[in-house]
Amino acid sequence: MFDDKGTEFTYLSLCGESIESLLKRFYLHTGSSLQEIDKFQDYLCMKLNRIIFSGYGENISIGVSDLNFIIGYLFEECTDKTNIERLIITKEKIVNLLDIVRKKALSQASVIVNQHEGITIINRVIDELLNSVKDFRNSEIVNSLIYEYKEYLECWILNEGGDIKKLFERLFDGTNKTSIYSRLSTNMKENSLLELFTLIIMLTVSKNKKTRFDGNESLVAKKFEGIDEIFAFLRLEVAKKKPEVIERLNGIIKNASLKEQLYLMGIDLNIIIQNYNDRKFDKIEPLKIYVKESIDIEELEDNQKLNEVPIIAKLLPGNIMKADFYDALEEDDIKKYLVEMLEELEVGVL
Repeated sequence: MFDDKGTEFTYLSLCGESIESLLKRFYLHTGSSLQEIDKFQDYLCMKLNRIIFSGYGENISIGVSDLNFIIGYLFEECTDKTNIERLIITKEKIVNLLDIVRKKALSQASVIVNQHEGITIINRVIDELLNSVKDFRNSEIVNSLIYEYKEYLECWILNEGGDIKKLFERLFDGTNKTSIYSRLSTNMKENSLLELFTLIIMLTVSKNKKTRFDGNESLVAKKFEGIDEIFAFLRLEVAKKKPEVIERLNGIIKNASLKEQLYLMGIDLNIIIQNYNDRKFDKIEPLKIYVKESIDIEELEDNQKLNEVPIIAKLLPGNIMKADFYDALEEDDIKKYLVEMLEELEVGVL
């Protein structure tokens, strides 16, 4: 065994006892004394935070799991394979350890900041939604669903990796490869979410089912328990006519991955359009989207290629649906009324 100066020493000469004798007297205290271990761990974390994150700000820190990682790393990297009784580590490995710990802590801090920002926005929008329905006949029924949906959104962010920034990107552009989030004002973000949540609550009432975000990659989509269809949402940054909406949708789907395109081909797809400016768009309309790739798929009949098989969807007028929702708040049977309105919107759709 060697000290930090490289001088060899033995426990027998230093302590007057052999290693075997020392280990026989070693034991761990249990019971209330374990609290002292927790305090010591917290103390170590505090001291390491001051050393590792000097100049990084007060919100960056490590926890006990990081402390355990550091200990494990040191045990692994300090072992001298030529002499197992000696512990030694290079400056390069220490720098690498600090780099790993800092990157992990910064990443976690970023996640926490994003979560906090997301929940803050959601709380403001939910409060506005509750306020918008409070004076209506069926407000109590809807309030209950709104609070349930708020709990789901918080769980989605905290436990399922939900990201409000990515939600906005997909709502407007159908992809996370966009800078839309930084361009949107706070007011536009909250108004967009308010309308999105309003439509989701409307669908929740009419379907009488719980909803969750679908696992697709492009447009923001919701799926209802026990129902084999999804409702996707596309919001325009600037209000436009229906032909331009269709052109936008074609671009989004054609630029999606092959996996996403195949997924959308195999489901009952409804796309709710928001912030359009077209008075003629007042009914549900069918839409066929042909993808650009020419890929042979064995399951397709008659030697069809992927670009010859369209993605079939229904376009739903979000403006009309939102108006129907607020009308329904004064009806005797809110669910029945919304179901009838959706059926009326679909009249003539093949």
